[in-house]
Amino acid sequence: MNVNRMKWIRLYVEEIFYGTTFEELNLEERGVWFSLLVMAGMPPNPGLVEMRSGKGYTVEMLADVLNCDVKRLKKALDKLKKVGKIEILDKNVIKITNWKSYQTEYQRYKKKSVGHISNDNSLDIYPKENIGHISNQDMLDNHPRVELEEDIYIYNN
Repeated sequence: MNVNRMKWIRLYVEEIFYGTTFEELNLEERGVWFSLLVMAGMPPNPGLVEMRSGKGYTVEMLADVLNCDVKRLKKALDKLKKVGKIEILDKNVIKITNWKSYQTEYQRYKKKSVGHISNDNSLDIYPKENIGHISNQDMLDNHPRVELEEDIYIYNN
């Protein structure tokens, strides 16, 4: 299991819409920005866009992955660097500026969840602080609860 694997990233809706992202970036540039955010949540290292640890994509490879024109991608990457949203590190690794300050919620949520197995054998995950607000408390009391320290993977055969 890869401990650096994220299932979601956090986006601050009002800060994005009313903040600098919409002021500084046009629609195409925002598309590249959000694509990079998603890629930065994938292994091997959160906050970095890379194929493998320490090895980034060439612009041509990244354009292929993002299904976009190389020239437009270069222009968008230059703009993202200019406005301070990314840095290009050695070997074409793209670093999302301030990643840790914006994505710390992922680790907090991941460690503060409760799992519940329903009658239909599905697994429901709830934040611990909301556990008292679940409407069917009797159902919860009759099924095991599991403290989650890391992601759970369920495979159906």
